[in-house]
Amino acid sequence: MPHLSFQRTSAERKPSFRRRFRRTQRGFTLLELILVVAIAAVVLLVSVPKLLDLVTRIKLQGFVSDVTNMVRQARFESITTGYETVVVFDTGTNEVRAYVDVPEFDANGNRTDTIRAFDPELANELPERDHYLRVLEIPEQLAYTSPGGAAVNVGLTTIVDPTFGNLDGAVFQADGSIVDTGATTFGDDLGNYFRLYFQPAATAEIEPHKWPCGGGDATDQSKWVGRGRRSGDTVSWPWYTPSNQCGD
Repeated sequence: MPHLSFQRTSAERKPSFRRRFRRTQRGFTLLELILVVAIAAVVLLVSVPKLLDLVTRIKLQGFVSDVTNMVRQARFESITTGYETVVVFDTGTNEVRAYVDVPEFDANGNRTDTIRAFDPELANELPERDHYLRVLEIPEQLAYTSPGGAAVNVGLTTIVDPTFGNLDGAVFQADGSIVDTGATTFGDDLGNYFRLYFQPAATAEIEPHKWPCGGGDATDQSKWVGRGRRSGDTVSWPWYTPSNQCGD
């Protein structure tokens, strides 16, 4: 009887791709899922505080930069227009407002508006009337405050405003000088305090300073750290964040 041999074709020898895929695929076990969740939780616990610290620092630096640029813009405006410009630090509304004080005179040459105050009734035509350059609202996490309860605004010009009452502000003149040298201070509840100094009178330089935790007497200007480092050495600005708060 003849020997018969049977050979399977390649299609018969190899399972289809779909069948092979069904054989090899499987789901995650409960233990694997628990491990993944645990690792993700650890990563979040480590990274979230650092992220909050970074966000806090960026917001603080951004606000200080905004105020500094705002004041410099006001000074430049006084030089270019020949009018006094005023930056008021309003602790009542938690705002910083910069405006041009355009004088108004009657037929006899007597001034009829309130000197250095923003007069909304005259703010109709630009640039022949009082007009705002910028209004900056203090962020929620910041306020007008100073370490140890020291005065927030020091040495600035008193502005008698018919709408907002007596305010402290920096007044820049047409030659770029400031009427009164002084400072204003902002802070948060973490121990970060910033002070903007306006001095000397002739050039009205604006320099931001930061308070070091446990610095002592806040009225002592030498205790404040200026321009990111203490004068003469390499002490960087101290930063206090949700995970590293000042103990004062």
